Amino acid sequence: MALSSFGLPSTIDLHPKLNATLDLSDGFDGVSFDSTGGLLTAGALVSHSFGANDPGATAPGWLSTAKPLGTMNTSPAFGLALSFDLVNQTLFAIWGQNGLALPLPNVPLVGTLQAAPALPPVLLPDSKGGVSLGLGEVILKGMIQGQPVTAAVTVRTELTVTLMTSPSALALVPMGTPEISLTWLSASGVSDQVKQAIAAAAPQTIATMIPAIQIPLPSIPLDAVASSLAGKSATLATGSQVLLDAPSSHVYAYGDFVIN
Repeated sequence: MALSSFGLPSTIDLHPKLNATLDLSDGFDGVSFDSTGGLLTAGALVSHSFGANDPGATAPGWLSTAKPLGTMNTSPAFGLALSFDLVNQTLFAIWGQNGLALPLPNVPLVGTLQAAPALPPVLLPDSKGGVSLGLGEVILKGMIQGQPVTAAVTVRTELTVTLMTSPSALALVPMGTPEISLTWLSASGVSDQVKQAIAAAAPQTIATMIPAIQIPLPSIPLDAVASSLAGKSATLATGSQVLLDAPSSHVYAYGDFVIN
């Protein structure tokens, strides 16, 4: 089997959960073998074309936190490492095509809000050795007591990572109650009591609204192996170990392959 068969899908459609499509390209840039096994390294790009009015059209780009790959565990049959840069590329591509502009229904005391992050989300190491997701200047618009209101919210939430097998992806899932900062930009006619009640309820409300983000994982198409495997591919099996390593800015996954 050619090494070129190991890679990412060329396109991922995130509809209907998110209004976004991802275009992916990758290529090998290194290979080495020793007594413990082989190490393949590849560069990847996650992107999408932006419309003239999309937030990504004038944005300078995504935030890089690139660091050298750490030492991988060679005991499991297979190991995979993804740089935080791939995650931040993915988040930027989703945000840049306005894929995170979403209606937020059933907000206490408000009803439906329209939310649109003015800045791309960023995955960063945190002080506890884990990782957190930052959402800057999420602009919220809605009606309160018959008055139009606009607020800006900055959010930081800790993440956990789970493995998906169909499609083959890592799901970054917010956990706990996020830290938020809320600034009223326009709220004339709304009482301070209502504002304070909304601010008090905001962290728990926002915790239920931040979607899990899927980061695609490489798979091995099996068409060339046997005709009976046409259309199938090998991916990491359910139950594989997933580790977040802040010092190396990588996500590691270890386990066995399964055929899907």
